[in-house]
Amino acid sequence: MSREIVDLSPTNPRIKTLRKIATDKAYRSESNLSVIQGDSLLHDLLLSNSLYVEHVEASDNKMGFPVKEIYVDTLNPSAITKLTELIGKFGTLFDEVGIYGINSKTMASVSPLRTSPGLIGIVKVQRMGTMDSLNYNENILVLDAINDPNNLGPIVRSAVAFNFNQIVLTQNSCEFYSPKVIRSSAGTVFYVRPFVQNRLETALDLIKKSGQKIYGTYVNRGTSLEKMTFAANISLVLGSEAHGLNETLWQMFDESITIDTAPNVESLNLSVSAGIILRDICIKQSQKF
Repeated sequence: MSREIVDLSPTNPRIKTLRKIATDKAYRSESNLSVIQGDSLLHDLLLSNSLYVEHVEASDNKMGFPVKEIYVDTLNPSAITKLTELIGKFGTLFDEVGIYGINSKTMASVSPLRTSPGLIGIVKVQRMGTMDSLNYNENILVLDAINDPNNLGPIVRSAVAFNFNQIVLTQNSCEFYSPKVIRSSAGTVFYVRPFVQNRLETALDLIKKSGQKIYGTYVNRGTSLEKMTFAANISLVLGSEAHGLNETLWQMFDESITIDTAPNVESLNLSVSAGIILRDICIKQSQKF
């Protein structure tokens, strides 16, 4: 390894800060920091940063989501090997990254994963955008009150897969860059542009004024997805798994969508429904995956 690992004791103040970032939502929001766990997610984050660097002006050396520090389990040879491989592949992206060694017990104390990730990174995340920065020449996914990280993450992953690279969340949704969402999205949160709007009604009104078509989703209301056609760039709105979209909002949609299922299945998991609808839209808009 060409970079020195600085060994830290379990009582080092950096460990306290790492643990706080991993567990304290308010601190993450205040500092714009989050944690990313495991070599695979670190690889994908560094890859997204390298792609970002390729597309900015040569004079601009900022990265989309700069990695500030990496902690490696020094008692885990595989983790050290993976770190060496990452440094070898992404060289200059490590120029300002602090690399610290901790023991397995300390690693386990800061990671909620049952199996130690071996590597943990601290990443600087972006602030959520406001809707005046939306590009209405692209698809938009609007999510209302999605408060389960294990739903939000897979939905983001499907959105990236099927060309919905702008995501609007209402204020009562869960934290977009939380460690759980980063993990459940398989790191795809770093490939979308997130926006926040306090109320769904306000978000829909702003989109409506832009002229972009809005499609709502309901369990028992609307046109079968199979029969739907879609404009080139649209807004798709999904509600929470527990409550769905408010029935009073249907008049704000240009069309409402439902998914046909077997009679003995009342509804699908939210993230599964999202994946089905997003893929169908992508195909019918004749976009490449």
